[in-house]
Amino acid sequence: MTAGLSLEVVDSAARLDPQEWDALVEQARSPLFYRHGWLTAYEEAAPEEIAGFHYLLLRQPDGGLGAGLPSYLVTSSPFWGGYAIESGFSDPLFSLPMLVSPCWYAFHTVLCSVLPLDQALPLLLEALEGLARGRGTPLLAFPSVPEGHPLLPALLQRGFLAACIDAGHVCPQGRLSPGFDLKAFLGLIEGSERHDMVRRVRRSLEAGARFSLELGPHLVDAFVALTDATCRKHGIQPLYTTSLIDSLRRHLSSYLFFANLQAEGRLLGGFLGFKERDLLYLWCGGIDIDQLPRFSTYVVTFYHTLQWAMESGCRVIDMGRGNHKFKMKHGFRPLRLYLCLKALDPSVSGRLPEFMARLEAGLGVPSTLEHLEARYGTFATAFYAPRPGPGQPY
Repeated sequence: MTAGLSLEVVDSAARLDPQEWDALVEQARSPLFYRHGWLTAYEEAAPEEIAGFHYLLLRQPDGGLGAGLPSYLVTSSPFWGGYAIESGFSDPLFSLPMLVSPCWYAFHTVLCSVLPLDQALPLLLEALEGLARGRGTPLLAFPSVPEGHPLLPALLQRGFLAACIDAGHVCPQGRLSPGFDLKAFLGLIEGSERHDMVRRVRRSLEAGARFSLELGPHLVDAFVALTDATCRKHGIQPLYTTSLIDSLRRHLSSYLFFANLQAEGRLLGGFLGFKERDLLYLWCGGIDIDQLPRFSTYVVTFYHTLQWAMESGCRVIDMGRGNHKFKMKHGFRPLRLYLCLKALDPSVSGRLPEFMARLEAGLGVPSTLEHLEARYGTFATAFYAPRPGPGQPY
């Protein structure tokens, strides 16, 4: 093992030392989706078929944890299945099991490491390939690798192929400067859109809607029902479950929030997300479509969530994946997210380039974003600094 590093692989988050693991996440400045609480909740209630849980630990000569990589042998995922449906073509590769690192439900795949990228990544990939071959799995997957992050070119140099399949949405400056408030942000939105947003907020309040951060059990059930309805509308399997959200409430309660709009004793819609330090992620959303015309639920909840985030001191705000036009029209800019795949089976590797090209073209994310950026603009500064090293700070 290089430079005295040693590798461990454990098969459960319960066998990790939570304090040691989270200290690594903090030091590497990796996203919340690498925290021990997330790993535990996901292992308990992932809405996927998973045949194996693997946690790779790279230890330094003094025994300290230098890098950690969660990886799951996924045999079926509604998230991946949703991309298959939206891409508009069928292929046997969609149904192949794959070793996914870290998981489909995480934002911003990075390398959770305090070691140099070129030192840690080859060792972890070698271990992943060994695990995959041992389990007869033909594919390695790193979903949601952000543009500009050094992990993306590092994977491409090591035989992975990439396709842009989605985008998060972040403020144009990347990180907001101190004192930048909601009024300043609204100034980034074109006049007609800004006035329409404020008008909808006022009318919704007049109609009896109220913004809340409440997340009781009854609201979890109602919210999951709304997300299910949204999935059915798009012809995909439900992505989120009550058991997963309940598990997140148990293990990530200090980070989890539910920004929602209610009226007349019922849930109109909301966004489930995470607030960590001065970072905010909107993870998923659900809207009562029947009440949308009356309460403008999406735009009003969006407005109040943004206001609450800024008042709470958030300096980096990621308003989540999808719905690109709405989010760009309302001041955010896309951070492209890439799926990186590597085939270990020669019968699969020969077909992978065409598959990835068809996947990207079918989803149409790059062309959509290019068109919208021509209309609304791009980042003022790079979101991720394109330099080598461990998981980059925001």
